[in-house]
Amino acid sequence: MIERDYITVKKSIISLLESIPEPTESIIETFVVSMLNNISTPLDKDKLIAEIWSELVLNAHYEKPDIYEDSSQDHVKWLTDQKKKSIKWLYWNRYAEDLLEGGFNPKALDSVDDITEDILSRMEDPQREGRWDSRGMVVGYVQSGKTANYIGLICKAADAGYKLIIVLAGIHNDLRYQTQLRIDSGFIGSRKEPDKPEQVVGVGLISAKHKRKNLEVPLDVTCLTTSSPDGDFTKKFAGSRISTSPDGAPVCIVVKKNATVLRNLNEWLTDLEKKHPELPLLMIDDEADNASLNTKKYEDATAQEKEDMTSVNRQIRDILNKFDKSAYVGYTATPYANVFIDPDARSDEYGADIFPRNYIISMRSPPGYFGSDTVFGRKSSGDAVDHFPGIVLVDDDEIMLPPERRSDSTFVPKEISPSLYEAILSFILSTAVRTVRNEGVDKVIHNSMLIHVSRYIAAQGTNSDNEEMQTGLTKLIREILDSIKDDLGIADSDRYREFHDFWDASFYPRSKDILDRIDDPMCSDVTWEQVRTVLRKTVKSIKVRTLNGGNKDDKLDYSKYEKDGLNVIAIGGDKLSRGLTLEGLTTSYFIRTAKTYDSLLQMGRWFGFRFGYVDTCRIYTTQDLITQFREINAADAHLRYQIRDMIDSDKTPANYGYKIIQNDPKFRITQQNKMRTAGKEIGNPYSGSLKQTYKFQVSPDIVMDNFRQVWQLVSALETRCGYENTKEGNYLWKNVPVDLLLKYIPDIKLHPELGMGKDLIRYISDRSSSVESPELTHWTVVLVNNTSKTAVRGKIAGLDVGYSLRNPKEDESEIELKGEYTYSKNQLLNNSLEEAIDLSEVQRNRIYAEMLEDYERRRNRYTGVKISAGSRKPDMDSPGGSYIRHIRSVTNGLLLIYPVTWEKRVPIDGTPLIGLAYSFPVSNTALSEEFVTNKVYQKQNLEENDF
Repeated sequence: MIERDYITVKKSIISLLESIPEPTESIIETFVVSMLNNISTPLDKDKLIAEIWSELVLNAHYEKPDIYEDSSQDHVKWLTDQKKKSIKWLYWNRYAEDLLEGGFNPKALDSVDDITEDILSRMEDPQREGRWDSRGMVVGYVQSGKTANYIGLICKAADAGYKLIIVLAGIHNDLRYQTQLRIDSGFIGSRKEPDKPEQVVGVGLISAKHKRKNLEVPLDVTCLTTSSPDGDFTKKFAGSRISTSPDGAPVCIVVKKNATVLRNLNEWLTDLEKKHPELPLLMIDDEADNASLNTKKYEDATAQEKEDMTSVNRQIRDILNKFDKSAYVGYTATPYANVFIDPDARSDEYGADIFPRNYIISMRSPPGYFGSDTVFGRKSSGDAVDHFPGIVLVDDDEIMLPPERRSDSTFVPKEISPSLYEAILSFILSTAVRTVRNEGVDKVIHNSMLIHVSRYIAAQGTNSDNEEMQTGLTKLIREILDSIKDDLGIADSDRYREFHDFWDASFYPRSKDILDRIDDPMCSDVTWEQVRTVLRKTVKSIKVRTLNGGNKDDKLDYSKYEKDGLNVIAIGGDKLSRGLTLEGLTTSYFIRTAKTYDSLLQMGRWFGFRFGYVDTCRIYTTQDLITQFREINAADAHLRYQIRDMIDSDKTPANYGYKIIQNDPKFRITQQNKMRTAGKEIGNPYSGSLKQTYKFQVSPDIVMDNFRQVWQLVSALETRCGYENTKEGNYLWKNVPVDLLLKYIPDIKLHPELGMGKDLIRYISDRSSSVESPELTHWTVVLVNNTSKTAVRGKIAGLDVGYSLRNPKEDESEIELKGEYTYSKNQLLNNSLEEAIDLSEVQRNRIYAEMLEDYERRRNRYTGVKISAGSRKPDMDSPGGSYIRHIRSVTNGLLLIYPVTWEKRVPIDGTPLIGLAYSFPVSNTALSEEFVTNKVYQKQNLEENDF
């Protein structure tokens, strides 16, 4: 009763405060006190203030996602304002109401509402006539709320008229079971368990309440799967339960990605499709990078080999192809494997692959999200970021798992390490702290500990109430818990002193360090005396669950502990690796190694939201794993940046070349069979390089915007200091601070294939902001002036400038069709002297001396052999570009700005195109990196090398 009153009061106060743009803590306190003075139920004032402050202020700003949509595809826009008004949204409204009643952040709900509408609008109108299909992907973060998001999408899709909804929920029964529970609560409204009557849950309770008020409710959903252990799809259970028609209630099926299950579903759907081919199908693919992809080689394959795709992928495509109207939405937090899908792959029998050709929606990290960057930091240009204070380094893992036995599937640990024992103590204290904080608030909380040390069942152990049947780590941990529980039954036991000493020396100080880093007003202070009073009760409540193939009856059955909450230590391997949510996870003991980015990142079950208990969270792991997570974070940030760059550049997934950082060949991005189309590129793309524009976009908007940015830059340069005239007639500014440059150049839009977009800007920013060894802090900027008498001329910020002539390879009709052109000589500079424009006489003489020395070395090496034309004697008037960049100071970059036109071009209002050339010195600190590239990137580079 108290919990219901608490949530109602909190919702009422938040509703009243929503009209205030920026409520302060004192304003919130005034509203809370006023509300509490008018009710009889005793509620915790400070807790209410802290939670409302957290929701309305600290965690209120939700960034809009990055959205790519391919306008060239056969998509008909349909979700207009008028259409939205015509839809009743009964499924969505009751889901939103259920979330709010459960304490869901209203701002978070607004974000889910907006994003699901964005996705739905990019699917087709289920009422659209004819045959159509769409393929899309939503990229989120591990444990960041994607299930809540796609349940919201399912509700809205059902409201709009989608009738058949299939959810592909991972590859393990545990994840399918957990997903079924969530969908039961958020969409279906009832739960079916073996040997129990059907139970009304979640949105079903909302419908029951609405019926009592004579309000309209949505039709009951027919679900052909259940939350029982064997509740996956079977033809027998489906039987004749379905009577779907275009006007009937929607049908929902939650299945795991198993070839046999999907084959049975596919066969059963064949009969349904014959009766109702027009039924609109929505398929949600959870963990879309896992098991769904075709890992068979496609390129250079025979026709038969192209049909012989992996079984799960074949079934997915066949189901989608079976219906006249289908929408596929893949959800993933680790889209690495998806980048390597061949966009051209297609089967005559099974249709197109699940490549997201229609749209990609890349979510931003939500406020309050406890993600990999927060936990581990990332390596950026060699500068390591401090990690989360709750990380505890493990250096004694060899006690449990000797290196020579880690690959032994039969090895059984005989003892636990001191670090694992400490982690168990930490979990007990974390649970006790949360218990104290929850006193007086009738709110169910769960507490979980993760132990993931090995993939093998023998090491994880087997679980049983019969002690003789217990093995491995499971047996050792249960023995420790029993021992602690018995000792705490004695008032003056040494165990209390052990916990007290650990609290004072480590747990409490570390919690304070966390709150110094992460602001969470809901983490109220708790004393040792308070913890001591609940310590034994806490230990007695802890269950042990071992999640592996040898313990099929063990599961994280939080739903069965909705009264008192479940306190659980979960031991496992692969079943803890993907998708599975551990409610209230505070303590993780993780020392298992992984060979791929996606596998390791998905094992991080500790990511998510930790409001009100982030200070109790601990991650026990090794330094090697921290390093690997940092490598992943850098690669992940770079990939998400490329998605944004693709969108900003108006490119599509089919013609944007992706590359993913992979510096350790033993630590791969994803499984090798998912990267059959991958290539490699090594090196730092900017250190010691010349980056110049040779492809131009001719869209009037881009031309005008770029010219405007250059005008503003030149004007700022003139305001700061006057230019120098070079002997060639160019305008030159020296010692330009990088901050001034970075104010304008990021908004100059260059052709995305040039590699001169945000990656380049980030390189300049990272190098110049390095604390230990700053580089590129000052620049020489040159506005190149064509002094030819025949040059087209114009004004830029008051300066008279001749435009450089750069004639295209293409004819005029092709330029108009493509909206771009390529300079025939594949370079922007007139000659190499332009790159040496700011070098001193001493530097130029050194370049000549080095070039001459190299020339003589080659001559001596090939005595008696004719020297090739490319090895002619150096000329002072033609300094080599690589020599220039090697001798250039690491603190000084060169930017050349070229106003450009071509002979037959008619300038827009006399506005030239803008070409840029960057000359980067060789960095002393920028790391060379290895990239794995997708098929599109390889094709683009091959085309560039052909110029």
